[in-house]
Amino acid sequence: MNYKIEKRLEELELWYDYIQDGCSNLLTIKVDCNIKDGLAYFTCPFCVSKYKKNGEPYKYCERVVHHHGAGNGLGTRSPHCCLQARAYWELPPFEFELVEKKYTLKFE
Repeated sequence: MNYKIEKRLEELELWYDYIQDGCSNLLTIKVDCNIKDGLAYFTCPFCVSKYKKNGEPYKYCERVVHHHGAGNGLGTRSPHCCLQARAYWELPPFEFELVEKKYTLKFE
């Protein structure tokens, strides 16, 4: 896993596991999700709504929301990240571990 990915996950305060097992490596990223109508929704740490011609994401564009089926419970899911995000971040094989968001913080 490269430094750019580590820095991004730390900025977003996301927990992750990176397992190196001989020839294979697997990154598992834990993301909070909201569940509605049998689908789990979460904001992707890598995909954004707009990319420059050179493949770099625009700095202030919105992050993309992905969804996965949650009918059989939560757990790990394969990513739906776009090709631009995969190339820019040089993403290794990875998966998302969906964790249901139990609360929201409100600041006054």
